[in-house]
Amino acid sequence: MAAAGPSNILARRVNNDLIYFNGKTSLPKYMKFFFLQQIVETFRFINTMRKEVQTAKNYITRLNALIAEIKDIGDAYDVFDTLMCLRDDIQDENTKQVG
Repeated sequence: MAAAGPSNILARRVNNDLIYFNGKTSLPKYMKFFFLQQIVETFRFINTMRKEVQTAKNYITRLNALIAEIKDIGDAYDVFDTLMCLRDDIQDENTKQVG
């Protein structure tokens, strides 16, 4: 039915709730289909959120590197150049994601 290990906890909880509400220990086949479909959608959502978290971590790392670089730069024109390059990089990355 579902994968073994920590990811199986969600399936077990849903199954236990269905047994509690229904009073039966087995699920009809049509219920099992919807049950499995919901689990797959939940895992897809979790994976999407993991990707978003990783993207946010990457942005934070890049921002910290930029802050360190700006601290080392003394000239205001160099700081402006660095910020414009960062803006262009972000626009290019967003264009890649959209297109």
